[in-house]
Amino acid sequence: MIINDSSNSSPPHPGQSNRQDKALATKAVNLIHPDAWVVDDTGFVKDGSASPGVARQYSGTLGKVGNVQIGVSVHAVTDTASCPLNWRLFLPASWDETTADSEERDAPSSGNAGPKP
Repeated sequence: MIINDSSNSSPPHPGQSNRQDKALATKAVNLIHPDAWVVDDTGFVKDGSASPGVARQYSGTLGKVGNVQIGVSVHAVTDTASCPLNWRLFLPASWDETTADSEERDAPSSGNAGPKP
């Protein structure tokens, strides 16, 4: 299982985590021979706005707009197995617009903010 949560501190050597993640994902895919890939988003209810990516946005977990972080995951699936391969924190556009706030809140500097599909 690979969890790559951008809100944690970076690995000591840039790219180290990505290489390890890719190697584990490749092993998982070779073991279960997926029939499909599933992309899913999950909302994490939050109080306040200090955590990276927290904003008032729609969450399927809540079934309404709330103060949440959104995580997006990719899974390899078959009829009998499922394996999460990767996980990313979704940064809403409001985090891109408030660079000073995002730096204070330790937000990742991916520049990939945008509207949630």
